[in-house]
Amino acid sequence: MTDDVGLITGTVVSGGRTNDTMPTVRVNLTGALAGDSVQLYNGTTVLGTAVTLASTDVANGYVDITTSVLAEGSHTFTATLTDIAGNTSSASATGYTVTIDTTAPSVAPTIALVSDDVAPLTGTVASGGRTNDTAPTIRVSLSGTEATEGYAVQLRDGGTALGSAVTLTSADISAGYVDITTGTLAEGSHAFTATLTDLAGNASTASTCAVVASSRDTTNNLHLSAHLGSPLLGEHTRVLELGTIAP
Repeated sequence: MTDDVGLITGTVVSGGRTNDTMPTVRVNLTGALAGDSVQLYNGTTVLGTAVTLASTDVANGYVDITTSVLAEGSHTFTATLTDIAGNTSSASATGYTVTIDTTAPSVAPTIALVSDDVAPLTGTVASGGRTNDTAPTIRVSLSGTEATEGYAVQLRDGGTALGSAVTLTSADISAGYVDITTGTLAEGSHAFTATLTDLAGNASTASTCAVVASSRDTTNNLHLSAHLGSPLLGEHTRVLELGTIAP
């Protein structure tokens, strides 16, 4: 079975989920001849009219049939083969079951923090802050969402997807968050959001955004060293590293 709707497309395994309400069902043919016909069923209910097989279908060994619009819920597909004389086979021995699910996750993930691991200043970058890390790590919190293993988180910069969606593991679910490192970002302001996509391919709304400014110019980092003396505290050297300063 094939899903061609939404963020997750391709083959849907038996027992799987899809948000495609008109999936394409591939019926394998054994002993069929051109002019024979295949009837698709949903349980015991006929789906559409029988499809007459062409010689190309027989040569391929299968025929693809797109269903009519299906309601949400579980559907088990079978098929019968009718020859030119009108004799009909029994239904497929094993049904192919999928669940139609078009309901998106109701709670979006949140951007918990942005981390900078490029010297001289490292650590958490507050929303609205600045960083010289052109590939910061974004922590996406899953708290309050319905996320389970196999769901996916898509990070975005404004309306642009940053890389591919990250499929959540059981470790991510246990931790309650997933850390995603961006690709290399250009200098300027970046507004990060995230969405959560379920197993059927339904995506939540976007999270609220975290905004940071990225700067790649590290040639003018200013390092100030102050030698402090105190009769009570002894002598200390404090280094103040003030990020990136434009020339």
